[in-house]
Amino acid sequence: TKKRNMIKKIKNIMSFVDKLLSRFRRFFVNSITAFFLLIIVIGVLSSIISVFDSDEIETKGKILYLEPKGVVVDKAITRDDPFEEFEIFGSSTNQIELEDILRMITVSVAAAKARGHESMFDCEHYFDGYKANPDYALSCVQAAHQGGASWVILCDTNGGSLPDEVYEIVTATKKAYPDVRLGIHCHNDSGVAVANSLAGVQAGARQIECTINGIGERAGNAALEEVVMAMRTRHDLMPYTTNINSKLLSKASKVVSNATGFPVQFNKAIVGKNAFAHESGIHQDGMLKNRQTYEIMTPESVGVKQTSLVMG
Repeated sequence: TKKRNMIKKIKNIMSFVDKLLSRFRRFFVNSITAFFLLIIVIGVLSSIISVFDSDEIETKGKILYLEPKGVVVDKAITRDDPFEEFEIFGSSTNQIELEDILRMITVSVAAAKARGHESMFDCEHYFDGYKANPDYALSCVQAAHQGGASWVILCDTNGGSLPDEVYEIVTATKKAYPDVRLGIHCHNDSGVAVANSLAGVQAGARQIECTINGIGERAGNAALEEVVMAMRTRHDLMPYTTNINSKLLSKASKVVSNATGFPVQFNKAIVGKNAFAHESGIHQDGMLKNRQTYEIMTPESVGVKQTSLVMG
């Protein structure tokens, strides 16, 4: 009887503790949820206040702001902040006229340059915009150049353009404004970001925005290692050089992969595990006789120790 009473008491205590913990967990989860919701609300309100709660705002909208904190650049007002990089945002309660956008481009780029830093202007969706309205797309390039942009970057933002299109449009842009230094920024949604970037270079672009391992939004951006080695192996068609030490490409790829948690596919060009591995019998025979028959670059040139001949 004493044992049964003792067991009953223990069960009651455990039931009470379980209920207490259950209530605590619900309270904790609800508190955490409420906390994050509060943070989100505060962030949204702060953004709204930074954009709209200012004596400088015109009733028609059409005001640009610099980050951090709203600095009106519509009147070329700037602030001395210790930031090397910042973004420019446009805000309007009404639809902005195309001519007003051109003015905003010029003024915002000029304001950025007035801070004493190099100013680069990325033309988002440039190739789509050019196909829809080439004259206006070119006007945007001119507006950025007039504002003092050191580089105007032409972006294939949705990765839908093909190399022939990129070459044609970059050529036309360079012809219209030969004094503008052009860059190229390509996404890999169609699997041709590197090809598009190289087409841009052949057409007159002299800066490529690319990433190690091709990481980036959605399907990624042009892979730096592929761009560098393509220009190096086909120097006859693209007689341009970079300051990239290609012998560090393999190491850099591993560092980025480890840091991001994104594995590099085995058959990826230049830095993939199988990039310099040969298994087919006829390939191995060719490698033993003349390695140039199956390797357009040496593994050592990208930081890989040696070629692998895989058995089986």
